[in-house]
Amino acid sequence: MNTRFFGSLIFFALASGLFAEPELKSIFNGKNLSGWQPPKGNDEAGWYKAEDGVLKIQSGPKKKGSILWTKKEYRNFVVEFDFRFGEGVVDSGMHLRNQDQIQIGISGSLKRDMTCSPYIPGKGYPVEASNIKKLLKPKDWNTMRIQAVDKKYTVWLQGEKVMNYVSASAAEKGPVGIQLHGNRNMSIDYRNLKLAESKAPGTVLDQEFIKQHTSGFTEWKEALEVIAWDDILEQSGLKREEIEAAAKIYYEAESVISCWAMGLTQHFTAVATIQELVNIHLLRGNIGKPGAGLCPVRGHSNVQGDRTMGITTQPAIDFLDALGKEFSFTPPTQQGMDVVESIEAMRDGKIKVLFCLGGNFLSATPDVRVVAEGMRKCQLTVQVSTKLNRSHLITGKKALILPCLGRSERDGDQFVTVEN
Repeated sequence: MNTRFFGSLIFFALASGLFAEPELKSIFNGKNLSGWQPPKGNDEAGWYKAEDGVLKIQSGPKKKGSILWTKKEYRNFVVEFDFRFGEGVVDSGMHLRNQDQIQIGISGSLKRDMTCSPYIPGKGYPVEASNIKKLLKPKDWNTMRIQAVDKKYTVWLQGEKVMNYVSASAAEKGPVGIQLHGNRNMSIDYRNLKLAESKAPGTVLDQEFIKQHTSGFTEWKEALEVIAWDDILEQSGLKREEIEAAAKIYYEAESVISCWAMGLTQHFTAVATIQELVNIHLLRGNIGKPGAGLCPVRGHSNVQGDRTMGITTQPAIDFLDALGKEFSFTPPTQQGMDVVESIEAMRDGKIKVLFCLGGNFLSATPDVRVVAEGMRKCQLTVQVSTKLNRSHLITGKKALILPCLGRSERDGDQFVTVEN
């Protein structure tokens, strides 16, 4: 697993919760065809009938083709169902709002199994679903899931995504249909037919903000869609319902502020992780408005001052030239090490002396055990401090603790206690 995926994992999971569809609801009661529009002649021929929770589809003597349509029309939706092949050469499928169809069984034109592939009138099969031979169970129940969002169709078989296709002929709204192909002696069973329609597609995200102030949303969303929930749950150690609960809290908030400190900032995948945190804010327009935004918390109050004064591991050449000119000396140009690199260098014996100007180095940096190991390997540790702290307990072979005044103290006529 690449580091970007690992570092961005929980934020991708949170975002996927924002795209989650409403709860799937049954569209077949298992007893009769209530809610469906049987084709003319079905009462006599019995092409479509309900028996013990199963929708049984059977060719008639005249091998006439037909489609069983829902009475209700849908826009964006997810439909999920089980199917099981019966007798003969099975050629069926699920129609999506019009004559666009997801094939189930043997294609009449190609003479081979095209299950999960889209059949588009006038184009045939523009793409073919992947890994079907491995996933499909010819003599048992199979579970298929189809998502129709705008013009994009996505299909899963046995929980694995197998097909994506964007159809120029997709209808904005229409019923769902189950096909019985003509000129066949065949049967097929369906059960557990469930559907969830997006009640207000496009309202979860701040579409206007995304359009005006961001770029790359389509590519980001496509990258999100290929991530499997199993990977998310394994790598995060969380349950799906916990992640979706967090997404719900975020979605229902009018404004959101996200705060983080050194645990994120100094993590190995800090950049990728924080990028995804920013993306989550951009999705809902939670940047640049009252009560919303990003709040990286520095480890100490003087860190920003350090940067302003030029205390950095990689100072710019222009800054070094100006510094040397102002104070009449030649600053070193060799780049230094950041906090994590310094810890690793102490641990590996490459740094012999640690000189700390204030702060609580041991507690403020990631992985206390590794930091302590590195400090103990130093020949000398020096702490210049306003008060005692935990870092003073971990020393090199020799150690100095040098007291100094805090910024709120004056020498000689003031005493400040920090015991509380």
